[in-house]
Amino acid sequence: MKETFWIPVPRVSFRKGERWTKEEKQYLVRCVRRGDEIGRMCDLLSRPYSGIIGQLQALGLLTWMQAGYSYKWHPLSGRKGFVPRNRDDYIRIRAVDVKRVYRICRQIGK
Repeated sequence: MKETFWIPVPRVSFRKGERWTKEEKQYLVRCVRRGDEIGRMCDLLSRPYSGIIGQLQALGLLTWMQAGYSYKWHPLSGRKGFVPRNRDDYIRIRAVDVKRVYRICRQIGK
């Protein structure tokens, strides 16, 4: 058995699955224009990473690049560079603690 494991950190998204309001969309555009990271946008809007990515694509601020399997900022967004496909926040835990940490994460996610 491995000594340590890397597991993703669960995040609470209170507004997961809810419809986007006009104000939220406007706020998302402001976040992009001022240069916020997508992880910060997730925290500010209480939305999952995939929800933010989807909304940015719907607003035309982000495009999918098939060749690189990643997202790229649209020139109209005023930003350059690539956006990761997911939010990679992992923690390192010992093998003996895996079950206990898993139970804690499941309770937080409910």
